[in-house]
Amino acid sequence: MAPYPHRTFEMEPSGFGLAVCLDDVLGDDRERFANLESRFRGLFPEIKQIKLRGEPAFFLTDKKTADAPIFTPAAGKGLHFELANGGLVPASQMSDGVLLVLAYLAILKSPQAPRVLLIEEPENGVHPKRLNDVMLILRELIKEQDHTQVILTTHSPYMVNLFKPEEVTLCTKGNDGAISVRRLSESKIVRQQVDTFTLGEIWTAEGDEKLAEPADTDEETVS
Repeated sequence: MAPYPHRTFEMEPSGFGLAVCLDDVLGDDRERFANLESRFRGLFPEIKQIKLRGEPAFFLTDKKTADAPIFTPAAGKGLHFELANGGLVPASQMSDGVLLVLAYLAILKSPQAPRVLLIEEPENGVHPKRLNDVMLILRELIKEQDHTQVILTTHSPYMVNLFKPEEVTLCTKGNDGAISVRRLSESKIVRQQVDTFTLGEIWTAEGDEKLAEPADTDEETVS
């Protein structure tokens, strides 16, 4: 991706622009970038160094042809990874999990972190054992960037296991189309079983309807 004038430390929702965002961090504060890279290597020791190289790139314009975005050729930055064994691999050949973790670290170390970060199904492309690393980064993000709120959706019991009941809201859709929301800390089933089972185990075994049963008669409904 090519850098946009007067637009720094930003990525598209798809992750397009990660290389430019990393280059912005590097240009703004080398020590901050070195800390990011060290944290990344700790998670992926097979990678020795993050490489940002000048190469032909594109601007992503706001205009579209039918349903396709329009890309304008320009000079930009390419993301590559130097491996511990001496190889050099472009980002296009790395796993989604590696790139997702790097993107979260880029946001964590950005001097201009967003006020709201919306993440849809962070488990996609990430090994279940790696989800804990993702959550540690996100929790560190809201601690260091105290103006940033992180909201995520998930269908993974492994992901739900990493939260406390009061941190999870279950959304269920009724026959009339209304959406009911309930904190798992307010669920009767969760209160009965949380000392014995993980949240993911309870959700998998009982299902949405059981978890939606309130511990009292109050229920919040959004139409």
